[in-house]
Amino acid sequence: MPKHHFARLALSAIEDLLKDAFKLSLYETKVYLALLKGTMSANQVSQASRVPLPRVYDTLRSLEEKGFVEEAGDKFQALPPKQVLQGRVAQFEELFRREQEERLKATKRLLNTLEAQYQKREIEDQEINLLRGIHSIANRFAEIFQGSQDIILGVRKAIAAKDLFKPYLARTDRSKKVRILISKDVEVSREDLETAKKAGAELRRCGILLFDVMVSDDREVLIGVPDPLSEDVYHSIAIWLRNPSFAKSIRESLEQLWSTGEKAI
Repeated sequence: MPKHHFARLALSAIEDLLKDAFKLSLYETKVYLALLKGTMSANQVSQASRVPLPRVYDTLRSLEEKGFVEEAGDKFQALPPKQVLQGRVAQFEELFRREQEERLKATKRLLNTLEAQYQKREIEDQEINLLRGIHSIANRFAEIFQGSQDIILGVRKAIAAKDLFKPYLARTDRSKKVRILISKDVEVSREDLETAKKAGAELRRCGILLFDVMVSDDREVLIGVPDPLSEDVYHSIAIWLRNPSFAKSIRESLEQLWSTGEKAI
C-alpha cells in the first residue's frame, strides 16, 4: 500500500491491523512501529514504544523470529514494511498448508470410524429445515449436489461466498445436468466462468433474482433468505424443503427465466 495511504490511518487503526491481520501482540506492534523511526538500543526502544524494558527483550526476539526486526550489533532495526508484511503472509500460507495436511490425515483416520457410528435419518417428503450460517448451507448444498442429476441454480447474494461452493462444482460428474442462472446485478469473473465451463455447467444471465435458489431433481429446494440482522453473507439463512410439488413449481419458474436468459459462456 502506498506510503501516503498509511499516513491517513490513525495510529490505533495501524496497530489494530497489525494485531488482527498479522497476529502481532500489542507489545510487538508498538516496538515495530517505534523501530520504523530508526535503529535503537533496547533502552531506546523501551522509551520510544513505552513498552517496559523487561518485556522489550523478549518482544524483540519474537519479532526477530517473525521476520520484522533484526539485531545490528548492540542495537535493533526494523526490516522494510513491504518485506515483512509479504513475508508474514507467506508464513501464514505455509502454516495453513501444513495444517491442511494434518486435517486431511486426520480425516482419513476418522472417517471410517465416524461413518460406522452415524445413523442416517430417512428423509420424508414435506420436510422443511431452517439452516443458519453459510457453512451449514454449504454442507447441505454439497449433500444435495452429490445426490442429484438435474440441478438448476439461481445465484445472487451467494456469489459473495462462491469460494465455498466452487470446489463442489469443480468436482462435478460431467453426467450431471447443471444450469446456473446469474442475476444481472451480479458480477462474474472470467475465472468463475472458466470453472463453470470445465465442470460442464451452463450459465445464463437473467433479470434480477430476489433470492438464491437451488432445485434438485424436482424433489428438493434450497432457498437463501436475507438475514435481517446482518449484511455479512457468512451469517446467511436458508430454507431447505423436500417437497416434490413445491420443487416442481419452483423449477418451472426457473425454467421460464432460463428460456429467456442470455448465455454467459
